Amino acid sequence: MSYRTKFSLINPERAEMFTNLLRVVKQWAKARQIYSNIFGYLSGTILLIMSAKICLLYPNGNLLFLLRQFFLIYSIWHWPIPVILDSLVNSNNILQNWNLKNLLPSEYHDGDKMPVITSLFPNQNAAYNVNNHTLNIIKVEINRSNFFMISVANGQKIEIAFIN
Repeated sequence: MSYRTKFSLINPERAEMFTNLLRVVKQWAKARQIYSNIFGYLSGTILLIMSAKICLLYPNGNLLFLLRQFFLIYSIWHWPIPVILDSLVNSNNILQNWNLKNLLPSEYHDGDKMPVITSLFPNQNAAYNVNNHTLNIIKVEINRSNFFMISVANGQKIEIAFIN
C-alpha cells in the first residue's frame, strides 16, 4: 500500500492521528529491534496496515488510546488469522492474488505465519518473510509492550531494566 493511498480508508480529519500512530509504532519496532522485513520482522508496510486497522476499529480514539489498543489487539490476535483492511478482490485467476489457501502449507510453501494483507489489487501478504521464529519474537515484544501499557495505565511503577 503506497503512502498516498493509505488515507483512502481513513477519515480525512483523522489522517494526522493515523500518521502519528504509525510514527510511534514504527519507532517502537525499531527500538525493540523487530523492524526489518528482510530478516522476517516488521516493515513499514506491515505496520501501516496494522495501524490502519486500529484506526478503522476506533475512529474517534486519541493517540494514547489507539496505541494501547494496538498492543492489546495484536497481543491477543490469533495468527495466522489475516489482518485485512478491505474485502479481497476476486481476480478470476488473472493474477496471483492472496487467498485463504495461502495459510495452508504445501510442498512449495510453508504457509503464511502472519498474514497482513495489502488492500490494493492484487492483494498480497506484506509479511511474507515472517517465519515461526520471528513471529514468536514479534509476539513476545507486542505482549511485553501491552503489559507495559496496562501497568502504566494502572499507575504501577515500571523498572527501567524492563523497558530496555
